Amino acid sequence: MIPLLFGGEERSLAGMYTPAGGGGTGRAVVVCPPLGQEMLRAHRTLRILAERLAGTGHDVLRFDYYGTGESAGDGHEVTLAGCVDDAREAVDEIRDLTGAHRVSLVGFRLGALVAARAAAHPRVDRLVLCDPVLDGPAYLSRLGDDAKVVQVEGRGLWVRGFPLPEGLRRELEEARVPPAPLPTDRTLAVTVVDPVARVGEVERVDGAPYWIEGEGISVGAVPVPLVSRVVEWHG
Repeated sequence: MIPLLFGGEERSLAGMYTPAGGGGTGRAVVVCPPLGQEMLRAHRTLRILAERLAGTGHDVLRFDYYGTGESAGDGHEVTLAGCVDDAREAVDEIRDLTGAHRVSLVGFRLGALVAARAAAHPRVDRLVLCDPVLDGPAYLSRLGDDAKVVQVEGRGLWVRGFPLPEGLRRELEEARVPPAPLPTDRTLAVTVVDPVARVGEVERVDGAPYWIEGEGISVGAVPVPLVSRVVEWHG
């Protein structure tokens, strides 16, 4: 794994590049993570997926959106539109790194919504939505039921230690179904839980929610069947 920075001085993004093993397939994969606490819980799953994909000959780039993780910016600056721009920037970066002409976007939770919107990039020809958030208002409603949502004077809402910017909240209030820019034979939607809504045909695989804290551990469990399905689908 090779850490890197990309995206320019004004919007510097942190990424982790996992080169393809063997001769490579000529395909690159960009992984769009969840947001907030879900990003931390799912980190191990995303890392293992990257390693598995690289082992089958795919170059993989994981990255942090602006205002999250190791990227520049503040958490209060995060917007859905900005995350989509960051995903498209990541597509350009992996193409520059590898020369790949075919790029897949793999998004998790809110990252699936980001990936679906970023898939209009001309070099993206495959899209994977893992446990996608398909209904923004329903997602916000569940956040509102969380006992660890607090209102900090002068700093807005915080959910389990992460800010929920007002702009992002407004975007999610209107985000009900992600667009489907790619044909169904080039889109995989897969879930370890029953989806709230459907985008195309959502496959159900065994596994526990990996974006919440596992029993006795501070990270989510790795959903091996889901990881295997995504790797298998890429061939």
